[in-house]
Amino acid sequence: HSTLASNSKLHFWKGSLLELTGDENAAKDVYKKIINENPLSFYAILSAKALGNDQEEETKLIYLTNLPQDNREKVKQTTQNKKWIKRVTLWAQNNMSEFVDLEIKSLTLKNQGKSINDQIKFLAYQLKRNKNYLESFKIIYKSVNNKLVTLDARMLKILFPKPFFNQIEKQTKDFDPIIALSLIRQESGFNKFARSHVGARGLMQLMPNTAKQFKRKLKSRQLYNPSLNIKIGTEYFNTLLESYNNNLVYSLAAYNAGESRVNLWQQEYMTSDNILTNIENIPFLETRKYVKLIFRNIFFYKMILNKDLKDFSKKNQIYDIKLGFNG
Repeated sequence: HSTLASNSKLHFWKGSLLELTGDENAAKDVYKKIINENPLSFYAILSAKALGNDQEEETKLIYLTNLPQDNREKVKQTTQNKKWIKRVTLWAQNNMSEFVDLEIKSLTLKNQGKSINDQIKFLAYQLKRNKNYLESFKIIYKSVNNKLVTLDARMLKILFPKPFFNQIEKQTKDFDPIIALSLIRQESGFNKFARSHVGARGLMQLMPNTAKQFKRKLKSRQLYNPSLNIKIGTEYFNTLLESYNNNLVYSLAAYNAGESRVNLWQQEYMTSDNILTNIENIPFLETRKYVKLIFRNIFFYKMILNKDLKDFSKKNQIYDIKLGFNG
């Protein structure tokens, strides 16, 4: 089981091989297990899509019905719980993760055998309300990985929030705003003051030199202004889409690793007509993970916003899995 959680990729390709050899029941079992064991992975989504290939049922329903269920007795809400939430929220807001972990551990020990699902969900919701998005993500990830909580549609809404979405929609007339939203979630966790060790700034983690191509007299600190950051970042991303003929894999890889690298990779590694093969062949681990996570984010946002989960533009049909496999 632990290998499945850490290596969904291996299991997913095993499932697709089983499917190719005609063992569809065994393939379905593998896909269901991936969603159950590693629900927040890129491969959980691909598994839900694969399961939906021969069914009328929506991918969203297939995904949600294969999530683990928590049938344990719930811990009742008490004054003690409220104090606990207040305390842990303070630790989290001050980035004191080790104290957050200890508080969750002590709550788990105190309520052994009972479900603390509601407490964790409420804590994550409070942090989201306080715009402390990254901490709310961390708490849910850790709790899901440690099997302390089970995912459901409401928890997914906390994990995939939509701050700045109005500004994003205004700036993305040329491509789907959900792509920009998914990119921001990955780049900065919606922290407008984010700064990376290499000096990328703001929501879309723009390098000042890149940003200056779109606004000549830009001062680096202006990149912490959300509206300006989104305006320049989406403009830049649109130029990448234009360069790569709207191929989302190439454009995302270039946003992360730079155009010159992607131009080389196109000749050497990313030569397939098959979108999934191209993603798996990205030679940089960081960029490979990045592209998968953005696609995962796109899927969850579309699911939460009830958008059509089929992508009809030829180059990006990753979620229509039959096309994903047949090029």
